[in-house]
Amino acid sequence: HEFVTKDGWLLADSSATSNVIGAQMSEDSDPTKEGLLKKTLIKEGDATQRPSLGQEVMVHYKGWLPDGSLFDNSRGEYADTCNGITVMKKKRPYSFTLGKGDVIKGWEKSVQTMALGETSQFWIPADLAYGAKGFTSGSVTVPPNSDLTFEMCLVGIEKQYADRALF
Repeated sequence: HEFVTKDGWLLADSSATSNVIGAQMSEDSDPTKEGLLKKTLIKEGDATQRPSLGQEVMVHYKGWLPDGSLFDNSRGEYADTCNGITVMKKKRPYSFTLGKGDVIKGWEKSVQTMALGETSQFWIPADLAYGAKGFTSGSVTVPPNSDLTFEMCLVGIEKQYADRALF
């Protein structure tokens, strides 16, 4: 695997992340205990490059509801309208600080298991997702108590120095 550095990030080579397959998990792969998530490896990454708590990470993702419908996707394009003019813009990877609590618990647990450049699919139970409240934002709606499936590719890890006191 080849990685490039840019602006303090380790980034997976784009060729390593371009062939993501949206395979669905089989019925028999669902865990039976609450609070557990299920991981299915789709493409290995560089096991020597893993994120740590406190580091900012970037992931491309797709999210499915229990009925198999895609409810969110970080790839592709979206329409942005300003002053009556609509422009198509490319979506970007989603970034967040690992361990800060800015994302659902299932994402926190999932990304901690990943290597840079890895693509995996995760089954996340409702209690590690949006729980009894569900989630609505714009055109995205996750009903209450929904178990979710995400395909994630870890495309970036913020570089972190072993001893920040030296800088």
